[in-house]
Amino acid sequence: MLAVFFALKSFSQQKRVWENLEVVSINTEAPRATFYSYNSEAEAKVNDYEKSANYQSLNGTWKFHFSESPDKRPENFYKTDFNSSGWDNVEVPGDWQLQGYDFPLYTNVNIHLL
Repeated sequence: MLAVFFALKSFSQQKRVWENLEVVSINTEAPRATFYSYNSEAEAKVNDYEKSANYQSLNGTWKFHFSESPDKRPENFYKTDFNSSGWDNVEVPGDWQLQGYDFPLYTNVNIHLL
């Protein structure tokens, strides 16, 4: 009976990854300063990074799935063979709340903590 108690106590104390304040990031690259890569010094002097062969814009139409909470997200959505054909589309850059999902979160009140 004592072993069952400790097993249940241990299980109940485990947090989901998004509730664990010790977890800052998962599967991310180390932070670094922003920089642009050019193929030549002449290109760098022009400083038009969008014309560089090394530039890729992430703007456009993206597949999107809204989940009410992280534990309701589709499993394995990050895998390259995941089928997202049933997902909706959103425009990036953009705000999913202004594209019909959830509700906008904003405030025009400044709260000052003493």
